[in-house]
Amino acid sequence: MALDAYAQLLLVSGECKRALTLLRHLSRADKKLQSEYKKKTTFALVIMKSHVDVTRRPESPNLDARLEEMQKMDSVADAFSELQMHGMALKCYLRMDAIANFPGEATEELFKLKSSALVSVAECYRNLGDFLSCAQTYVKHVEWSMQRKLFCGNSTDLREIASSKLEIGLALRAHYRLKRDPNGSKLFRKAFQDALTDATKISDPVISREALRNLVEIAESEREPCADLKERLAGLGETESSTTLEVEDSEEQATTDSDDEDATLDSDIAEMVGFAASDKAELKEQSRPETIGSYRLQRNEKGETPLHVAAGKGDLARVRTLLSVATENCE
Repeated sequence: MALDAYAQLLLVSGECKRALTLLRHLSRADKKLQSEYKKKTTFALVIMKSHVDVTRRPESPNLDARLEEMQKMDSVADAFSELQMHGMALKCYLRMDAIANFPGEATEELFKLKSSALVSVAECYRNLGDFLSCAQTYVKHVEWSMQRKLFCGNSTDLREIASSKLEIGLALRAHYRLKRDPNGSKLFRKAFQDALTDATKISDPVISREALRNLVEIAESEREPCADLKERLAGLGETESSTTLEVEDSEEQATTDSDDEDATLDSDIAEMVGFAASDKAELKEQSRPETIGSYRLQRNEKGETPLHVAAGKGDLARVRTLLSVATENCE
């Protein structure tokens, strides 16, 4: 895990070449996690190819330029999210919101990107454990969706509004649970009630069921009568099996994948993110089997390579030396 974290630090600091080299080494060192590391390598390439500066302020009022930059930022943010780097993803999504707010021409496509950015900002805050900021961002999304509905007359925004109100309740409930503050129940209870009201108007059983389930739990925890809520919940066909998610472990299959299959997978992902032919060639290079230096194959009695040992001891100078040699051998 130390090497994984170090690869991410290299990526954030702009040393993408070394980060890619380290990720390639990790994918070969641990067969069980090979598929995961190859995926991280692919997304690291997305970030490296984009050359995005998340700190620069938007300058061009041109609509096409703004849309292009927002779409690029969205791809990079998604890549950071896949790497579990939610802080960097948050910066990208906030940048998308800033570009959307820049004075100039606006279209429905820009509105959709801004709406998506606000939801992603909220989810980044949730992943970072900042539930209050998550709730506040969803409040902004509700306000934005209402403005967008007035401007565009899009009825689908009613579902977005109801969904965001539900998320406000969930985030506030998590926030006050962590604080162990019982006084917050009025706030998240109202959010769930508002979500239920909106969901009932548009006949959305999924949002209605989730809002009712939370209202029942709140009432039971405060020892309040909730027979009517339970009856409504039962009327929606509440079943535990319908909300159960089964996660299958595919790591064993990853160990049997051939190099050709991995290269095909990387090429498919490359097409999804819009890489050029030259970029696909680089992806293929990342996947090819190679004869690597003997220092990367030497292991101690614990099965650790010199790179593992150096990282475990915190010897960054040694790690950088090994990575530099590896980079030269791979060029």
